[in-house]
Amino acid sequence: GGVATNFPVMVSPRYQADAAPAVYLAAVLMFPPADAVAVIGASGLLGEGALCLRHNPATGHRRRAPIDLVFNTSQLMLAGGLASLVYHALGANVPGAAAAGGVMYATSTALVAIAAGLHNQRNPIEIWAEVAAAEFKQTAALYVAGYLLAVLSIQRPWLAFAMMVPVAAIQIAAELEVPIVPRGGGTSLSGQSIGPGLVIDCSKYLNAVLDMWSALVDSNLPAHALHLGLVLNAFGRGAFENGTVRAIVDEMDRHPLDRATIRRYIECDRRLDLSPVMRTVDASTLVVAGSQDALTGVQGARAVAASIPGARLEVIDDCGHAPHLETPMTFARIVSGFLLS
Repeated sequence: GGVATNFPVMVSPRYQADAAPAVYLAAVLMFPPADAVAVIGASGLLGEGALCLRHNPATGHRRRAPIDLVFNTSQLMLAGGLASLVYHALGANVPGAAAAGGVMYATSTALVAIAAGLHNQRNPIEIWAEVAAAEFKQTAALYVAGYLLAVLSIQRPWLAFAMMVPVAAIQIAAELEVPIVPRGGGTSLSGQSIGPGLVIDCSKYLNAVLDMWSALVDSNLPAHALHLGLVLNAFGRGAFENGTVRAIVDEMDRHPLDRATIRRYIECDRRLDLSPVMRTVDASTLVVAGSQDALTGVQGARAVAASIPGARLEVIDDCGHAPHLETPMTFARIVSGFLLS
C-alpha cells in the first residue's frame, strides 16, 4: 500500500492510477478486522509519510503536509475498519466483499468531501457527487483487482508478487510509448520484425494461467464466479458484447463443472507438450486462431503453423481462443474452403 501510494501505475502516457485502494480492500478481505485496520494504518503511514518527505519538482513544495498524513491515514483506517466489520458480519463471500467495498468507498469519500467542504466552504454533498462521477468507475475496477488479489493470495501468496511483473511491464511500455508484444513458443521461427516494442516471452510462463485456474478451483468461490473466472481469458471482446460469454456461463451454471474434473484438465494441460512431434506431421494442416486470443496468443498459433510442414494459418479478427464458438460462420467458411482446396 505504501509503495502503491508513492508510485501510481501508468495506464497510458497521460493517465496514472493509484493502486492503493486495491491493496487496502485486499487487506480487509484477508485479515480479521483489527489486523486489517493495523495493516491499512501501517501502509498509510508509510505511504503518506514518504510523501511528506518527497518534493514536487514542479512546485518545490512537499507532496504532503503532516496534517495530511494524520487525516488520510485516519480516514483509511476508519473506512477499512467499517468495511471489515461489514464483510465479516455478512460472511466471507462475494456479496460480502461487494458490500465491504461499497462501505469502504462511501466512508472514505464522504470523509474527504466533508473535510474539503469545510476547507473550501462548499456543500460536501456537491463535492462528493463530483468525486464519485469522476472516479467511481476507476475505484470499482481497483476494488475488483483487490478482490482478485485477496483470492489469489489466500491460496498462493507468491502470486500477489508475481502480479507485479505485468504491472511493471505496462508501466515501462507506457513510459517508453512502445507496444507490448507477447511472444509464444518458437515465435522466432516465423522471423517477425515489428519495430520497437517491449517483447514478453510468454511461452515459459503460460503455467501462470493454469496457476490462476488452480487458485480459482481451490477457493470457496461459488460456481458462477468460478465459471466466469475460467472463461475470462478465453474470449474476445465481441463474445462479451454479443452475449456469447453470458450464454456459455449460464450453460455452465446449469451443469456445474466438477472441481476434480477441472483439476485433472489443468494437470493434463501442464504435462501435454506436442512440440516434439509437430515436424513429423505430414497431413495438410489448418491452424485457426483469434486475433484477441489471450490464452495462447496469435504468436503461439504462428509458431505451431511454422513448426508443421506446409501448414496454413488463418487469423480471425475480433475473436478470442474459441473461433468455432465466437465466430462460427467465419470459422465454418475458412474450414470449408480449406477442405475444398
